[in-house]
Amino acid sequence: MNDLPLHELIALLEKELLRLHYTNQSVNYYRLMWGHIVTFCESNGTDRYTEDLGMRFLDKRYNFSELEKTGKLTQSIINVLRVVLMLGDFQQHRSILRRYYKQKDLLQNNEFGEIVTTDLA
Repeated sequence: MNDLPLHELIALLEKELLRLHYTNQSVNYYRLMWGHIVTFCESNGTDRYTEDLGMRFLDKRYNFSELEKTGKLTQSIINVLRVVLMLGDFQQHRSILRRYYKQKDLLQNNEFGEIVTTDLA
């Protein structure tokens, strides 16, 4: 799957998002971002995706590395990061693996929070 042209990789990933019942709004957002990534790849003379190329896209378009160093990433840039990393995950594993949260308390139950806090003390 690593040797697929980017357009084919995106088509397979879109099919997987639809299979997983992502909303139309989410899929449309991914399509928009994929279009920007395709344009960036083409401007760099390739039709193959690498996560390194995706990170270069983030740096060029959003100044990602600098914002990450200074702690100034916005949720919208983190969302684009998810698109970049999702392409890499899907290319490598043919599945969607990671979830990214800026500031979300993932422990919804106070009992879990107490256990973690106790274990860390």
